[in-house]
Amino acid sequence: MAPDAMPAGTLLQPRPSDAFLLGSPNWRSTKQLRTPGHIVSTAEKFGRSAQEIALRLSKLGIEGIEAGLYSNDHWRTYRAEIALLATTDPHSTGWHPQSEVMPYHHLATTARRIQLPLADAIKVAEHYDIRVSPPPPDGPIKASNSIGDVIAAARHMGVGLDKFVTYTGEIKFADRIDNLLLEDIDDTNKPIALGHLHYIAQELDLDIDEVTQYVVNVGLTPPNVRRELSTDDLELISVDLDGRGPWLDTRLPVQPHHLIKAYADLYLPPEQVVARLTSLGFRMAFAELPDLTGFPDLTLLRQASTGLYLDPDKPVTLAHLVHASRRRSEPITDVAERLQKLGMKVPDLATTVRNAMARVPREN
Repeated sequence: MAPDAMPAGTLLQPRPSDAFLLGSPNWRSTKQLRTPGHIVSTAEKFGRSAQEIALRLSKLGIEGIEAGLYSNDHWRTYRAEIALLATTDPHSTGWHPQSEVMPYHHLATTARRIQLPLADAIKVAEHYDIRVSPPPPDGPIKASNSIGDVIAAARHMGVGLDKFVTYTGEIKFADRIDNLLLEDIDDTNKPIALGHLHYIAQELDLDIDEVTQYVVNVGLTPPNVRRELSTDDLELISVDLDGRGPWLDTRLPVQPHHLIKAYADLYLPPEQVVARLTSLGFRMAFAELPDLTGFPDLTLLRQASTGLYLDPDKPVTLAHLVHASRRRSEPITDVAERLQKLGMKVPDLATTVRNAMARVPREN
């Protein structure tokens, strides 16, 4: 892996301003650094042309930037662009990626706020190759609409409920059961998670059969298994072991990392976890139970910066592999192999390292 990992060429000489381009002091991801919002806001802040910023970021190894989209004018203001290109994600302070559809709701409400005609706002998005979601059918979704109406509208637009809510803005229903249903459903064509159904029943003190029938009435599919669940069971079948969504999927095998986290957080022996999950209709992705003596794998499963568990639905990053390797004084290949055995998504290590080294900036 090592001999051919480092491409030939002289390393690019850094500039003092490069740290600002890369998001110092809160270093941004490559995905954020290539966004039009980051480029034009940086250009406005430092009085440079947006094209100059785009070209320098490309030289610094940030791929996927089309410099021709950006103005070569210095000291230009980007008031409308900065407002429109800001992310709608409440958990982020970043910029909207070109790879994601911009919610129509965000575009329309921002255009009204900055007193920009909607047609001009759409032109801004289109100029930077950002697609805008279609407006919701028959006008905005209001609190008076039923969840059945929302589900039908989402299907009409061809998106999941999570994307639909992002596109149309926050939705609040008069009935709490509708709001709870909306909390943890993305794909309306898939059965509702077993945990989600029972969570609603416990929150509203309803019989599980009542909730199941309501789910069917609004056009959703109930879980493919029927079991009685306790509060402890809800904790066990939640991905974060907190009794709330997201939930384990009865259609997918349970991975070893979930047993390790259940042992650490819920103090449940793996034999008991396997027995209970199996009785609830889950199947295991392994034949042998993981070794939990001294919690050897917790350092692999926790993020070093936050102490939180890695997201099992996302690929493990090279940065995490390197950090875990150093903490455990083990070869990075052993760390990657162990995480794979625990059921985590680990990209091919040789390819990951080679791609990372290829992004190291070099002189032409």
